[in-house]
Amino acid sequence: MELRVVDPKTLLDNPQNPRTSAPNVEADRRLAHNIKVVGLLHAPLVRELPDGQLMIVAGHRRRRACVLAKMREMHVIVTSADEKLDGLAAGSENIIREAMTQS
Repeated sequence: MELRVVDPKTLLDNPQNPRTSAPNVEADRRLAHNIKVVGLLHAPLVRELPDGQLMIVAGHRRRRACVLAKMREMHVIVTSADEKLDGLAAGSENIIREAMTQS
């Protein structure tokens, strides 16, 4: 694993993202505000593709919120773990964070 600083607008969405619900614009706006105030507390997990671009494994909402917050840089964790585990990693994060979501 490697920590990098990148422009959030350069990150690619993962076409295999297990979260299939439409983004909640209001929740993203609140997250963006929170990130402006306290910073990004948990860097998204990304994978480097053969062409050098970075694709999000887990952290699509955090990236959207950073873009909304007009951040030019954000930390990401670049994984070198087996690509076959990406869906499990993303799904696990969704399950863990579900309890933190307000109804």
